[in-house]
Amino acid sequence: MQHGCTQPSAKRGLLAPLTARLSSVCFAALGESDVALIEQSPDGMLLLGGAGEQLVEHYSFYAVFQTAEEYRLLTGGTELGTLPVDNVLAPE
Repeated sequence: MQHGCTQPSAKRGLLAPLTARLSSVCFAALGESDVALIEQSPDGMLLLGGAGEQLVEHYSFYAVFQTAEEYRLLTGGTELGTLPVDNVLAPE
């Protein structure tokens, strides 16, 4: 498993508009044990927490465009094809 990490900085990027206090409160909330989206290593690096890992492991996390959901048709481990979820064939 590969881990990405960063050190928090309010001087650049998305955090630039936040005050140091507000960004600290936000990071603390994201790291609470009942949320567990991030955690901080002893050297100050921010890492994904358990819930954060589960979130980014989902196939839709990196999608930059809407991906239609679909059913896969399988038989004996072989894929026969796919059907879009929003356009399922039904008898009239």
